[in-house]
Amino acid sequence: GTVGVMKIHKNSANTGDEANNTEVVYELTDFKSDEITGLTVKNTNGEFSFTKTEEGWISDDKPEDTVNESKIERMITVVRNLKSSGKISGVSDMEQYGLSDSATKVTLKTSSGDKTILIGDVNETILKAYICIYGEKDIYTYGTSIVSEFDFSLDDLF
Repeated sequence: GTVGVMKIHKNSANTGDEANNTEVVYELTDFKSDEITGLTVKNTNGEFSFTKTEEGWISDDKPEDTVNESKIERMITVVRNLKSSGKISGVSDMEQYGLSDSATKVTLKTSSGDKTILIGDVNETILKAYICIYGEKDIYTYGTSIVSEFDFSLDDLF
């Protein structure tokens, strides 16, 4: 048998409305890597803080041990420039999205102040995790890899 493939091109020039073709992107964080002076992660395994020194990253819990800096840098890369295309505005019950006190908390420390991201439940239907900026009532969706990125124990970072 023969399989035919047909492409359908939507001619947007005739609609006069190019805005319908652009996806809205919400910017949750926007930091340059050199602005970040500290990272704190609170997850099911505990709370872990790291500070950037002139020599590099150190664990506040085990300052004498050499921490795996590439893992810390990778975590920072994930959250320092967070963008999302999905937003749920004005949520009153954050717990239904897993964004309660037991949610994973990631705090970036910068010279201009701290910013904390909460990582909640994964929606299996859309394969996205729910995240929010701590203290705000808007929830965003983000790829599920953010969940596993911050699910570690301190020993995993040495």
